[in-house]
Amino acid sequence: MSKRDNEWLYIALTIAVDILSVNLAYLLAFWLRFYAGIVPITKGIPSLGSYLYPMVMITFLFIIIFKVMGLYTIQKIKSEGWKITKAVSLLILIFMAVTFLYREISYSRVFLSLFWGTTILIVMLSRRVITKVKENLIEKGILKKRALIITSRNENLKKELEATKEFEIVQVVDFKDLNKLRKLVKDKFIDTIFLMLPDTEQHQILDIINVAGHHIDYKIIPTVTDLVKKQFIISYVGALPVLTLKETPLQGFNMLMKRIFDIVIATTILLLSLPLTMIIALAIKLSSSGPLLYHQERISYNNKPFTIHKFRTMIQEAEKETGPIWAKKDDGRVTKTGHWLRKTNLDELPQLINVLKGDMSIVGPRPERPFFTEKFSKEIKAYFERHTVKPGMTGWAQVNGYIGNTSLEERIKHDVYYIQNWSLLFDLKILFLTLPFIFSQNLQFDKWRHRL
Repeated sequence: MSKRDNEWLYIALTIAVDILSVNLAYLLAFWLRFYAGIVPITKGIPSLGSYLYPMVMITFLFIIIFKVMGLYTIQKIKSEGWKITKAVSLLILIFMAVTFLYREISYSRVFLSLFWGTTILIVMLSRRVITKVKENLIEKGILKKRALIITSRNENLKKELEATKEFEIVQVVDFKDLNKLRKLVKDKFIDTIFLMLPDTEQHQILDIINVAGHHIDYKIIPTVTDLVKKQFIISYVGALPVLTLKETPLQGFNMLMKRIFDIVIATTILLLSLPLTMIIALAIKLSSSGPLLYHQERISYNNKPFTIHKFRTMIQEAEKETGPIWAKKDDGRVTKTGHWLRKTNLDELPQLINVLKGDMSIVGPRPERPFFTEKFSKEIKAYFERHTVKPGMTGWAQVNGYIGNTSLEERIKHDVYYIQNWSLLFDLKILFLTLPFIFSQNLQFDKWRHRL
């Protein structure tokens, strides 16, 4: 398993500790203000219940502010203490503004000052503990990343990187010998590739990325200043300055948020669709012989194969004679019930199980079969970028009409756009567009779809 897949677990742990910390700081501030005897009580002691009322809002704001301030990342955070202080100060200011508008309950200014101080102190201490946990996980190899170096065999570079203890350098690859790079990345479970190329070979960077795959964390060690462009972030590994390609939105905290979104939506749809599912099952059994579900191997995130589930829409052993082929508009292998299921996309309801299992997402590029994945990856360089995220039941390409036997180039273009511009609002927009698209694939729908 790629070590990058473990990063979201570390971030989830950080969020959980932060939630515990802010709640503990709040209760400690209440005790210090009203029971510790530090400051005289002049207006009586309020009930704890009245002070606990806004805790859900405070916790939610706390997580959002910390996310915006860049405090949820696996990377070492520069000036973390100062960022925590600014984030907590902003939290207190927003809370004061809300309570000023909502005048039914007033909160002690001394309490708010104590809450500000205790939150900063406890969060900083808990972050020290989290850092120790991270170092321990790296030491045990759980978060230690397996890396390749593509360079002119610079031994000092290898020693420098290994000295940080964050990376296990699996191999140093000469930039002139990239023929077996994709196989090496897959077989050795590579997480990170360090690139240090001569000035005359900088043009190979994009070719290397296309060969090795877009799921890899690329770190470029500069040799000339003209490499510093907007798409790179300058950071340090030990004493080495490196340029890191900016992450796509679907990493770290956002990956966790999308997973929660998937579980909530999939569970809701499954429960609401139970009566319809029973009707579909009965219709399939009455219209043709064979199993209720159809199982097929597809390719998921990081080129990992998985078994997708669908309601069976074809006769049994439909591909026995033809082999893997794309279904046509008037495919004689499709049953009567299958035609209706495909027209409404209801044959894909069982994929909600794939979503809950973690094989798929509600929204994302459609998963393809290994046969076609291999074929298309040879024809289109950017094809493997689709596999840097989990495949989806619906996607940006689908709601724009690129389904079935349509332009593969346009489909990939829309998938890449989705990956690079992801947000929860974008997912909601695609879901909103999916419903009318299922039942109204016509020109009128096409006109108003682009206005959203």
